Amino acid sequence: MKRTLALLVFLAACGTDGSPGDDFFGTWMYNAGSSTTVTCPNSAPDTTADTGSFTVTEGTTSDLIVVPPAGDKCPPQKYDVNGNTATIVPGQTCMYTENDPNLGSVMVNGAYATGSFTLGGDKKTVSGQGAGTVMLTAAAGTANCSVTTVLTATKVGN
Repeated sequence: MKRTLALLVFLAACGTDGSPGDDFFGTWMYNAGSSTTVTCPNSAPDTTADTGSFTVTEGTTSDLIVVPPAGDKCPPQKYDVNGNTATIVPGQTCMYTENDPNLGSVMVNGAYATGSFTLGGDKKTVSGQGAGTVMLTAAAGTANCSVTTVLTATKVGN
């Protein structure tokens, strides 16, 4: 969820053949300093560096689709483009179960609330931020947490 939210928040860059997102389309690599932070009640914030790459393609019901890296448990996310900014389409979620060494089976139910990315003037960089919520449910109880992302990325392929 954390990595996908960061990716989705970042994903505001794509494009080809005259569509609004032409300049965003391609493969993007997270730059150093990109991170996702999860903050839950009664816990210290957990910040993870975002690494690797993701792909932005043309959407059918949105301008862009951000495809997370292989192994990410969340689905691709939709973004719409206005000028050089891509903004996440509201109402998208991510749900999956994972095993935690301390808590056992944990149901992860996340929602992406806000997120946008702006294409740099060189059309090879993007920067942005995003926010959402995640509900973690385990045998020990439920925690409602916030998720924030900050990222920059560089285009590494079309």
